Amino acid sequence: MLLVGAKGLAKQILPILREKNLDSEFCVYDQNQEIKSFYEFAVFNRLEDVEKLFHSGNNDFILGMGNPVVRKKVFDELTRLGGKPFSLISSSAITNEDVLMGLGNTILPGVIMENGSQIGTMCLLNLRCLICHDVQLGDFCEVAPGAIILGESKVGDGSFIGAGAIINPGVRVGNNVVVAAGAVVIDDVPDNVMVAGVPAKFKSRG
Repeated sequence: MLLVGAKGLAKQILPILREKNLDSEFCVYDQNQEIKSFYEFAVFNRLEDVEKLFHSGNNDFILGMGNPVVRKKVFDELTRLGGKPFSLISSSAITNEDVLMGLGNTILPGVIMENGSQIGTMCLLNLRCLICHDVQLGDFCEVAPGAIILGESKVGDGSFIGAGAIINPGVRVGNNVVVAAGAVVIDDVPDNVMVAGVPAKFKSRG
């Protein structure tokens, strides 16, 4: 298995890998040439090494970075080389019985996903966020620590929900949206914008 990234999110992911006894045979890749080790693990810095690993049959990977744009770019790159996304779910996350999830999601400790929720592909649900009943979360989304997405809301592909933000029930958030930390979203949000404040208002992403 390959952990991609050797910085903050990777440090959050490592205890889950250890908890699940997945740390005995995994490698780390980070394109930063100055990073040579990650705890006791050696770090690859070249895509050629990743490709060799995948061709050896060890082609599962986990993304250790949170930015939705970066996650999509790296996912495309690694799947082109033959990589297969691996879903990692903390044992302390609560996933109710009919939650539907795509491939390659990373679910950190304390996350709650209620009945009827649907999580797309390659999403990151960070510490203690709450995905309420019948929420739909698109592909490559990041939900930051403590954020709450209330019932029957929908979040589009590539969107980022900041720490402690609240999406009110039934609200539609578009694709590639940034919801700032602490924002309270009470109205629908179109694609490709940033919203912030209480209640949330449009802000420049400049």
